[in-house]
Amino acid sequence: MGGGVIMSHVPAGLVACPACNHHNVPGQDVCEECGNDMHEIIGDGDSLGAELINATVSELESHEAKTVDITATVADAVNVMVEAKYGEVLVTKDGEVTGIFTERDLISKVLSLSKDITALPIHAVMTGSLESVRPTDPIAVAINKMAIRQCRHLPVIEEGKCVGMISVRSIVNYLDGHID
Repeated sequence: MGGGVIMSHVPAGLVACPACNHHNVPGQDVCEECGNDMHEIIGDGDSLGAELINATVSELESHEAKTVDITATVADAVNVMVEAKYGEVLVTKDGEVTGIFTERDLISKVLSLSKDITALPIHAVMTGSLESVRPTDPIAVAINKMAIRQCRHLPVIEEGKCVGMISVRSIVNYLDGHID
């Protein structure tokens, strides 16, 4: 076993600092207790965990992000998703990403309530608080964000622009190619 902090149970919705184990709110870049970089993760160098710490999001298969304008209807978004064979579409306003609409949103917020998708505006049912990753983030950070937010898709943002989308499938495919 290598060095590193022994992680205690972390309460739901919080993230443990890899240096001091302080429980932080997800999305912080530095630990509020010790000031350590929350993206720096300590591993033993031999494990799958170390592989996910050392490999970056840029090594995952990603796909081009498809978008719809915030003025679109749910039917418009579904058409884009079906045509692209994607499980998600980003929602934009004046070229800026404001949210995401997924298959899960379609089922839980639209179909389960028997809403008319041709008249329903996408902004009424999209997920507005969007989590993202950077190409340089460790894959472990992407997994952590997906687990905490209970989401399956993350946009990859570089210099303020979406350069691709990753999904749980991206991670599973990566693992499939890297597990002995």
